[in-house]
Amino acid sequence: MVDDYERSLTELSARLTAGNLSVALELANLPEHIRGFGHVKLASVENARQRWQAIERELSGSATTTDKKAA
Repeated sequence: MVDDYERSLTELSARLTAGNLSVALELANLPEHIRGFGHVKLASVENARQRWQAIERELSGSATTTDKKAA
């Protein structure tokens, strides 16, 4: 998961704009929400993973929208 997270941040940094900065910061701060031990940690990891996927979908949508505006 760490490697995927780092890769995601690297990819995001290449397409960072003022328009997606707040969402990028949310993605960068996701590890701060992973807390606890055992089943508590597993639940927080799952919540972070779901939010991560939602953020990536949102960023993909904003990139698509930006690309369409530029065309």
